[in-house]
Amino acid sequence: MVVRTLEPMDKNRKCFRLISEVLVERTTGETLPAVRKNKEALEEVVKKLHEGMQQQEKELAEYQVGSVMIMLS
Repeated sequence: MVVRTLEPMDKNRKCFRLISEVLVERTTGETLPAVRKNKEALEEVVKKLHEGMQQQEKELAEYQVGSVMIMLS
């Protein structure tokens, strides 16, 4: 949403960005690449978390099957 908002704007237009707890004045031309980079990093984190969750689901399913087999023996 932020990227879509900043893209059509003049690259020299003033904008403000909150970094930690500090409000920083920059231009949209300076801010847009940083926002894109942050977005890509967050997408990568989400992808890794999703892969980890799938692995844990697989391990849990294998454990459940093993537990049922032991109980049936």
